[in-house]
Amino acid sequence: FLVSELFNHIAGLFPQVKTHGDGLLRADRAQLEQVLINLIKNAYESWATKVEVSASDSEIRVKDNGSGMSPDILEHAFIPFFTTKPTGTGIGLSLCRQIILKHGGTSRVESQEGCDTTFIIKL
Repeated sequence: FLVSELFNHIAGLFPQVKTHGDGLLRADRAQLEQVLINLIKNAYESWATKVEVSASDSEIRVKDNGSGMSPDILEHAFIPFFTTKPTGTGIGLSLCRQIILKHGGTSRVESQEGCDTTFIIKL
């Protein structure tokens, strides 16, 4: 599917999110949308005021200006049932990772406490 189709749907759900990029992605669109929705929701729940989703070649990046993550949180972020949210379940990021792995891809996060956070997905 076209990246623009994915970004148009994301813009309909989150009009404040800036998107850019083009090309084709070979993936289950519904599952990839679920990954992006979860990452965007997490960003806003981490006090982000700006979220940007970009795509180039086979890489997708979700960058936010939220509160960032400490090294300890980064170490555990993708572990099922680990959460820092009072009402969180801790399955969102682990589910995202499973979806990406199912597509033969990888995911990683770059973050520092008090700074930007970027999730990088390679398909």
